[in-house]
Formats: sequence, C-alpha cells, structure tokens
Amino acid sequence: MKSYHYRECGLDNVYLVNGFTVDEEDGEEYVSIDDIHGLHRLIAKQIVDKTTAMTGAEYRFFRIEMNLSQKTIGELFGVDSQTVARWEKGKNELPKMADVLIRAVYNEFIEKESKVRFLVDAINESEAQNVLNMEFEQNESGWHVAA
Repeated sequence: MKSYHYRECGLDNVYLVNGFTVDEEDGEEYVSIDDIHGLHRLIAKQIVDKTTAMTGAEYRFFRIEMNLSQKTIGELFGVDSQTVARWEKGKNELPKMADVLIRAVYNEFIEKESKVRFLVDAINESEAQNVLNMEFEQNESGWHVAA
C-alpha cells in the first residue's frame, strides 16, 4: 500500500503509512482516516517536542486544534489578527514567546481536567456568544458569584 500525503491537516510534511482507507465513487477518490483525533494529538506531540522553531503552518495547526480564531490569539498576545495571519503564512517570523506559549497552552489543553482547557473552552464559548454575563450576589459575609 502506498503512503498517503495528509495535506488536509494543514501541514506539508505529514505522511500516513496506514490507518486510512481510499474509496472511489463516480471517478472521485475519497480518503477516510481512522482515529483522526488520535492522529492529530500525535502530530501535535511531535511539534511540541521538536527543538527547532515552530513554522507558521504548525502554529496554525495548534490554533485550529484548539478552535481559536486569529482574532482571539491576537488579543491574547496583544497583536491584531493580521499579525497572527502573517505569522501563520510565514510572512513574519513567529516570536519565540508566541512559539513557547502556544506549545505550553496546547499541552495543557489536551488534558481534560486542565485549567487551561477550561479557559480555552470559556474563550471559545464567549467568542461564540460575544457577551459573557457575570452574576454576583451579596449576603451578610460579602459579595459572591451567584449560584
């Protein structure tokens, strides 16, 4: 069986030796990949563990895996979304801090009970709602988050 160049993940250097099926229907080829989430975690682990600087495509891979927009990433780093787009396209060099931080955030993000996972999920949810209501109540001991 021939290996499959898995470009759909957004990276040019990913090849699958097996774990995929190629079907043909009406002259069109369709590829299905087994355990795609497991594959993406392994790809991410390889990127996290590499000792060289991350490429823009790798940065985009992490952002998409965490379901964050360029705007949100930009706000987290104090830059505009166009700057993030230029990092991802390789037009501007990715700052070391952005490289290190996205690796660390992703590492924490994949842990189900992680506080970082909770924060990223909350950011995604509030981005979808665009408004985050906070409710508080006061009792004899002071102010508290409303139940």
